[in-house]
Amino acid sequence: MRPELDETLWMSLGNMRTHRVRNVVARCRCGHAASVNVDMLPDEAKVPALCRRLRCSRCGKRPYSTEPDWPTRDEAAAMRS
Repeated sequence: MRPELDETLWMSLGNMRTHRVRNVVARCRCGHAASVNVDMLPDEAKVPALCRRLRCSRCGKRPYSTEPDWPTRDEAAAMRS
């Protein structure tokens, strides 16, 4: 099985939150991308599986990918200080 298809290897929201990340970026085939806050979802939820729970606000279809919305270098520096 390809590693990206093995759900046991996917990052969970709980793991993502330990890295101080509270949003995921959802990308749609129509070209739209959005940062979505996922504070209300359980720690056990897997980041790639969130595609099944979301809809694009532009076209109404499901996004094709979700990934942690990692902070930029400036945002990360601000979090450390």
